[in-house]
Amino acid sequence: MKTNKPTPTPFEKAEASRTEGMQRIAGTIIVSAWMARIRELRNAKIRMTAIERSQWDAAIQLAATKQFERFGYDA
Repeated sequence: MKTNKPTPTPFEKAEASRTEGMQRIAGTIIVSAWMARIRELRNAKIRMTAIERSQWDAAIQLAATKQFERFGYDA
């Protein structure tokens, strides 16, 4: 037997849309912050430490993986 799901209200639809939008741009924000850090270090003529580089790599890979899991190739 089929259960009746309540139809979301316009407010619930808007909240879901906002949440999805935030999830979509999370990866972009991380990459943007990484690029800003790279520019900052380049202007100061300092190399990024191996630890910091590995932390950035892990954050970017995690964001990309989560974005792909959630949205697939169309993200």
